Amino acid sequence: MSNTANQISNLMQSNGKTAAEMTHAVKELGNGSMQAGFQRIGAYFDQEIAISSAKALSKGRIEGTLIGIGITAIVIPTTLYVKRKISERKEHESEGKKILKTFSTSFESE
Repeated sequence: MSNTANQISNLMQSNGKTAAEMTHAVKELGNGSMQAGFQRIGAYFDQEIAISSAKALSKGRIEGTLIGIGITAIVIPTTLYVKRKISERKEHESEGKKILKTFSTSFESE
């Protein structure tokens, strides 16, 4: 909730106000009608809740996107690194087998 909404809520819920004071404030908001005053307060808090929900949803989407980007930025390079290392090891092993085979056949013929 916004600071203004919190202040309104605190004023309405705080002790020490007489019924006459509360009635007067609500009637003033409703231009002489308490019902209109309460409707005005209710409409304000309905809109406040909608605004807060939209902010939270937007914040959640942004956080989710950033987390997704962060994970992707870690997983893809790591996967590529591991694949490259596996490929290098396979090439190294293949080269070693070629060398071994060459030496084995050369020494057999002698």
